[in-house]
Amino acid sequence: MAEDTATSPTMSTTPNGDMSTTAENTVTTPTTENMSTTGSTQAPAVSPNTTVQTLETNIDRTKCGSEQLCVAEPSECDPSAAGSCFFLGAKRQSGQNFNFELSGESEGYIAATLIDGNTEGDTTYVCAKSSDGVKFFGALLKNGVLTPSKLNVNSVKGKITGKRIQCSFVATVPDPRTRTTGTSILLSTGAFNEADESLGAATPVVKTDPVDLGNPNITVTNVISPNTTTPSPTTTGSNLTTAAPSNNATTAAPSNNTTTAAPSNNATTAAPSNNATTAAPSNNATTAAPSNNATTVGPSITVIPQLVTAVSRQECGSTKLCVAEPSECDPSTGANCFFLSARRQSGQTFNFELSGQTSGYIAAGVSTAASQAGSHRAYICANNNGAVRYLTGTIDNSVLNTTETLDSSNQRGTVNNGKIQCTFTAALPDTSSRASTQYSLSITTGPYNANSGELGRADFKVLTPLVNISDPAANVSNLLANDTTPSSAALVTPTKSFLPALLVTVCMLAFTVM
Repeated sequence: MAEDTATSPTMSTTPNGDMSTTAENTVTTPTTENMSTTGSTQAPAVSPNTTVQTLETNIDRTKCGSEQLCVAEPSECDPSAAGSCFFLGAKRQSGQNFNFELSGESEGYIAATLIDGNTEGDTTYVCAKSSDGVKFFGALLKNGVLTPSKLNVNSVKGKITGKRIQCSFVATVPDPRTRTTGTSILLSTGAFNEADESLGAATPVVKTDPVDLGNPNITVTNVISPNTTTPSPTTTGSNLTTAAPSNNATTAAPSNNTTTAAPSNNATTAAPSNNATTAAPSNNATTAAPSNNATTVGPSITVIPQLVTAVSRQECGSTKLCVAEPSECDPSTGANCFFLSARRQSGQTFNFELSGQTSGYIAAGVSTAASQAGSHRAYICANNNGAVRYLTGTIDNSVLNTTETLDSSNQRGTVNNGKIQCTFTAALPDTSSRASTQYSLSITTGPYNANSGELGRADFKVLTPLVNISDPAANVSNLLANDTTPSSAALVTPTKSFLPALLVTVCMLAFTVM
């Protein structure tokens, strides 16, 4: 076996192989291949310099899995392509020095945090959007609060494209407190006040289990699931929504999963009379029968993470197709603006943005028929006591049915002064008989009972003709713009009674005869 040499200021070898102390400064001792040579491979920490240079090229995922470890939400999104994509790439340079690439959409800042068990706070690299471009900050994150801190970071580059912030940098990362588990990664966003350079509370978007930053081949999973239900003050148990459809009714629901409200008038599992007490022995679901127009509330009910960046008209006509009522209203500023946008991500997968004023729910509809009487795939965002609850289902003749779960992900939402805004990614069905993505888009609103989960009838605010939603420049209009009847898609033209005109004509004829 080959011998390495290591230096020791206090140890020397004797001919018989015994070790003895000596005052010599450098003496060689035999070591095996597996013995460490402390300090010989550890690269020095980088010198701090957070001056931001221009990032000339877009960050992408071409080296993911081969040269760099990548974390993203959605999991396979490309930060160089249009659409919402939070992304971090990490590549070991040497020792604890890493090249990082960070990308995401925000009007404030995006941040990457390395969770390593430091009680003072976790190391965080922040790239903020300012009028001069990207500003970089080192910080420690503790309990959602960022405190500025000088970190070993240099070679910082950044660029701003619309809402998208991208930056790259070299950093010396701290050794994880527990080497056997590694370091967890957290990606977050928040507000940035350019005037005083203060950083708002961090809103998590991606969080991983502990990983080896230096291993590009490992599979990384976002443990913050957009579909995870967060219990609210009106829920009981784990991920349970309680239903109370009657006056003074008490509903015992031991379910750990869902509560179902059945719209059937003939349901007998819950008595709508006063003072009725109903116990549900099932371990899986509790059923209640509310009013005649109640909508089935199924397991697709979720409370979604907060939307950080307001929905706006930015990029309408260039990267996303937009429809609004009034036609040119801006959902980021207008109080009475119903807005829906669609941006193709790939194939039949689209990113949607939805906004509108309502105290109940707002729904984005997608249909192959431009009619209120048709069937619409529905993506519903409801005001649940100031948070946004997300559901999917269908709208048939203005009645919502949420028993069918649609393929959607990456949901985010917010409620502000009665205005609901939400974003989501949805996979639309691939109809083999149709060569293009021709759909009718709709926006509906209706009442929502946060206690029972009951959804009222859908009131159409926007209904478009069939349009290629993958074409951002497509000509789109609201068929209901002149409609005075919420329940009908047909245009209504006001008419006046013809009786007064007939009387005038008869009188004139009478005078003529005379």
